[in-house]
Amino acid sequence: MIISGKIARLFEKPGFVNIDYLVENRIYASPSVILNILAREWRRWKRPKLLPSLAESKAYDPTFGYTEEGANSSSMASGQVYGCKYACPDYGTAQSMSVYCYALWGTRSLKLALYDQNVNYVGECAEITNWTSTHQWYTSDFVDSPSISPQDYWLCFRGNYLGYYLYDPGEPNQAGYASLDYSDPWPSSITWDGYHDYQISIYCTYVTVEVKRKAVGDGLVWYT
Repeated sequence: MIISGKIARLFEKPGFVNIDYLVENRIYASPSVILNILAREWRRWKRPKLLPSLAESKAYDPTFGYTEEGANSSSMASGQVYGCKYACPDYGTAQSMSVYCYALWGTRSLKLALYDQNVNYVGECAEITNWTSTHQWYTSDFVDSPSISPQDYWLCFRGNYLGYYLYDPGEPNQAGYASLDYSDPWPSSITWDGYHDYQISIYCTYVTVEVKRKAVGDGLVWYT
């Protein structure tokens, strides 16, 4: 609970009432004193401004996937698509995808796409045309910001040349690979040719959306 500065000083925890602190330190504040301060100061209270602007709040956008640089590397072949399965915890709108990888040499191209838990197409990012031998995160925004929900998603990528991606040990069959020519569009679904127990360094950045429940008939349905 947000409280006034004077009340906060009584508890020595600015901004919040901390019951544990009161109990542990045997602090007593007279209810009449608190009520008098409330009566005098409530008009001065201000709602805290956690994120000053939408632009600045972008730095706080959540992610799902693996944001660490893996300690191992695996080769990427042209004509192959790779994917890794991760859980999305929220309802939201996907903004971008990032993968840690590098081309063997030269300036090449890279594509990223998102598939649902059944490996059905959700959305794709703009093509990255400056994929090089530099070891780094490569990021691209979604062409259309697709809606996402709490479920597993496959984060997929492919390059038009030989390269490497990073990974750490993962869950059984967490990563998949399949044949797919780079020039082909992203298919409506992917059937994996095989699997690896990898946790690939790839993640999706998104923004959350408010989800409300609305009564329809005898049940409840979700809408945003």
